[in-house]
Amino acid sequence: MVTFSEFLAYTSFVALHKVLLFPAYKSTDFEVHRNWLAITHSLPLTDWYYADQSQWTLDYPPFFAYMEYLFSVCATVVDQKIVDVFNLEYEAKTVVYFQRMTVILSELVLGFAAFKWSGYLNKMSYNQKLHMLLLFITNCGLLIVDHIHFQYNGFLFGLLLLSMYYIATGNEVIGSLYFAALLNFKHIFIYVAPAFGIYLLRYYCFHNKRFDVVRFIKLGLAVVFVFILSFGPFIHHLPQIFSRLFPFKRGLTHSYWAPNVWALYNFTDKIVSVIGMKFSLISSQVNSNCFSKGLVKVCDHLVLPSIQPIHTFALTFLSMSPCLFNLFSKPCASKLANVNRFFRAVQLCSLCSFMFGWHVHEKAIIMTIIPSTILAFFGSHNDKQLFFVLQYVGHYSLFPLLYEPFGKMLRFIIWLMYSLLSYMIIPTKAVADKDEKSHLHKAKTLLLRLYLLMLPLNELFFSLVYSWTRFSNSHPFLPLMLTSVLCSVGLLACLVCSYKLFFQEGYHCELKTLKNNKQL
Repeated sequence: MVTFSEFLAYTSFVALHKVLLFPAYKSTDFEVHRNWLAITHSLPLTDWYYADQSQWTLDYPPFFAYMEYLFSVCATVVDQKIVDVFNLEYEAKTVVYFQRMTVILSELVLGFAAFKWSGYLNKMSYNQKLHMLLLFITNCGLLIVDHIHFQYNGFLFGLLLLSMYYIATGNEVIGSLYFAALLNFKHIFIYVAPAFGIYLLRYYCFHNKRFDVVRFIKLGLAVVFVFILSFGPFIHHLPQIFSRLFPFKRGLTHSYWAPNVWALYNFTDKIVSVIGMKFSLISSQVNSNCFSKGLVKVCDHLVLPSIQPIHTFALTFLSMSPCLFNLFSKPCASKLANVNRFFRAVQLCSLCSFMFGWHVHEKAIIMTIIPSTILAFFGSHNDKQLFFVLQYVGHYSLFPLLYEPFGKMLRFIIWLMYSLLSYMIIPTKAVADKDEKSHLHKAKTLLLRLYLLMLPLNELFFSLVYSWTRFSNSHPFLPLMLTSVLCSVGLLACLVCSYKLFFQEGYHCELKTLKNNKQL
């Protein structure tokens, strides 16, 4: 295990470099969170989820609101204007630097979680433990989303990692407390709740092949306790809170399409409609597709059937069902193997939700990359390859968040450096076997390399060349659309590979169980 002093040294060193990003691009999320600081500090608690002085209303669960209140108390020492609820669009350096510092301090939770994971299994060498710590605290996506664009995802993923760690080490109740707290900080983590629920029900509540009521009650009380702490003060305002937490009037996709199935669906609808108009199969009088205008609203497809929230929920549930059913019905003889399958289930549930969910944000792909980092160290050789491709494509898909000239240069450098670090730390090349000598394997490898090469070429073309072409004015959304579609293809392939690895491990577990039964 990495020593605590080494953990402090590395996290402090990385934090100092993050301070250099303080003057970087300032997104609208600064005003979002500044307004939340003002709401929680200036208004009574019962008014927090009703305040609408700004368009950036509070739409995170209560634990996050409580954290904003604690930050607001500190903010008054720095600049009293920060917490003025009517001081909209306040952009002084004091507020920007204060908020960036709160991100760095809150991200210590991620560093601590990475430190805990570095001591998970003794089979890892010291260098591997150190490498794992480094991959977590220097995560490319968190640098872009938190320390340049601005959010608090590092803190939240720290809670996710801690919950997974305690469950993996046999402290299921503590792990459940962490995960319940996480849901009450940001409800998007409901994406992976099915994996947590099924694993805990099957491998904690069922003890010695019998359902243990006492364990079930302990687990239930722990979770209920957290939710009471969170929502208790708002007991008479729950409908208002839920209307803020789950708005369904924002449309199928975000202004920049998250690279998922719906990006491919939108793209197909766009292509078919253009062809249909060209050959007079569709009236040219029809309204143009608002999906390709970067708008955040409910849009109808021109040719393909329009998608409703219920359709995305159904597809999300169906896509993760095979994984959840297999996790519950086919346990392995080894606890370590079951824990590994839990990691895979978390990875799959997050990726299924990302690929098929309603109004998914591109930032949500980090929720898949984080558990994939764990599997890169504790899984098979194929998990290492999957992690590299997943982080390479997933982090590239975050590029549209930084669209200013300096941001474009910065995002490209950070992405290349982290990809190089990942490639050096996690060997993706294994000893050659029969399959690797086959023509099919060579063709797959060539296809993968060509695809990976397309991403930097796509970036260089749209950053340096596209603005000089005649299409830049008439088709301003084209770079975002093609970037999204290109990444969607890669992430869809990652979903298929993730499922393949999940069932392969389940098959090997089944063989071992049968072998053990025969020996008995």
